[in-house]
Amino acid sequence: MCTETEEGDEEVKGFVTIYDFGGEKVFYNTHHCFMSSNMVFVVVFDVAMCLDSSRSVAGYEITEYWLKNIATYAIDDRADGKRTPPIILVGSHLDKVSSDVRVLNMY
Repeated sequence: MCTETEEGDEEVKGFVTIYDFGGEKVFYNTHHCFMSSNMVFVVVFDVAMCLDSSRSVAGYEITEYWLKNIATYAIDDRADGKRTPPIILVGSHLDKVSSDVRVLNMY
């Protein structure tokens, strides 16, 4: 990833690394090794699971687990003005939710 400065004569390089933890329990004990306050986190959760009364507790617990891990392992108290890094929540599987449930949850 490269960009030019306003002067246009100097290039600034940046590096992007993407980690996909995928939620596999076997890797849970290594997540903290990769987390840092210099990251942007994208937490993808299953909307259909959260809106299904028989699976909603598990859906919310998994999402909460990830948010707590980020808040625990990806903060940097030493950095000026930096606390918890940006977190983007993305809901997936909306196509699996019936339109009746969508309307009820909007109100």
